[in-house]
Amino acid sequence: MSANVTIVARCGADPETKEGNYGSMCRVNVATNKTIKGEKRTTWWRVTAWGRTAEMLAKARKGCRVVVCGEAHMDSYQGRDGAERQTLEVRASTVSLIDWPDDEQRPAQAAPDDMPF
Repeated sequence: MSANVTIVARCGADPETKEGNYGSMCRVNVATNKTIKGEKRTTWWRVTAWGRTAEMLAKARKGCRVVVCGEAHMDSYQGRDGAERQTLEVRASTVSLIDWPDDEQRPAQAAPDDMPF
């Protein structure tokens, strides 16, 4: 199952960057929050980006707010305890930072680039 989504979320940790055959790849877990009848619900998403979009995402830090546009995918897997779990992933086509570290100037929005799939 996949769908195009745009989310505004907060980084749960500093992004992880790797170099591969297709250039830079960056991953980070982000959280979106929603309040329903006074109860706060948090949804965690894994964001994966490549190329220039990955370079933009790599500038984020834990706690930064980001806007991510891309394809959402839901996958199921079996946890160590044997229970079936689900995970949400966004394969980012664009990333914008709302908050950025104080020691850097505000970066420009990354343009979509060719994704390796």
